[in-house]
Amino acid sequence: MKRLAYFLLLLLVLIVISVIAVGDYVYREGTKLSCSENITAKNNTPKEFYPNEKDRGPFRGDGWDKWVNADLSDWWITETNYEKVKFKNADGSIEYSAWWIAPTIEKNKDAIIIVHGYGASKHEYTVLMPAGMLVKKGHNVLVIDARDSGETTCEDGRHSAGQEEVFDILAAAKWLEKTHAVEMNKVGVHGVSGGAIAALYALVKSPEIAAVSLHGVIFDFNKIARHEVMFQGFPGFLWSSALIAARLRGINLKDLEPYEGIDNLNGRPLQIFHEERDTRLPLWNMTDLQNYTLKIGEKADFYLLKGADHMEGLLIEPKFFEEKLYEFFENALR
Repeated sequence: MKRLAYFLLLLLVLIVISVIAVGDYVYREGTKLSCSENITAKNNTPKEFYPNEKDRGPFRGDGWDKWVNADLSDWWITETNYEKVKFKNADGSIEYSAWWIAPTIEKNKDAIIIVHGYGASKHEYTVLMPAGMLVKKGHNVLVIDARDSGETTCEDGRHSAGQEEVFDILAAAKWLEKTHAVEMNKVGVHGVSGGAIAALYALVKSPEIAAVSLHGVIFDFNKIARHEVMFQGFPGFLWSSALIAARLRGINLKDLEPYEGIDNLNGRPLQIFHEERDTRLPLWNMTDLQNYTLKIGEKADFYLLKGADHMEGLLIEPKFFEEKLYEFFENALR
């Protein structure tokens, strides 16, 4: 009997170790970033940029192919100079790379930080198009590479689902204040996809940030994480073991939750764009967030981009996107 009990205990321990090991693999693969080694659309600049190459679009499948040669020249920033800037976080451990495009900074001491999504960088159309839309109408914009992305310091080669990336936004805001006298209450944030969750967390970490705009949103982190695990080709139930594995590595992917951004909105302007047919961030993310916002008595503007997959709405309805983006930050900051 004792031998049986010992055997069962040993078997249980082995199962637990195996599950955690598999979870660790899922965590490492599901959050892996290539840092500066594999920048999509790396030749793009604010002055001249194009959609992502074939098979490297924001969503999978042949549906992306029709956009590869799309003409984005209406949003190229050709009449305003851009400056490539670098700055560090508070302890100096991370050096950020960003593009500073400021047509009216001498007159208007305000700015909009634009932060890219998971696996992307400041080189992609998903951030350069919104930048062009705003700059051409006189807004000052800082397009950043978050940690482990683009030309910013490669800290650990992992995306933390906004838990650490939120501090990249705050470091950018600090640079704006120190270098250009832009106070926090004159800073807006536009977060794209994985950058949108960091933008939501900025509402938690800073009560002064003026306004937040999101393109693609996450609400229930557990739910979307299981979906992402499946998107990466693993069984969804492995998300729980991946979460444990992350904790063992010192990362709590649930330290902050997206709904906390709404809890800390406190009347600040918020708008959300979301694609109707988003395969990466399904539509229930927006509808759940919308229902929660109404439930707690807060206000936000929600825009459904019909017939579009992940980040495709920017290409299908650019004039609508431009109009709403400009109106939002014009009203919030000026």
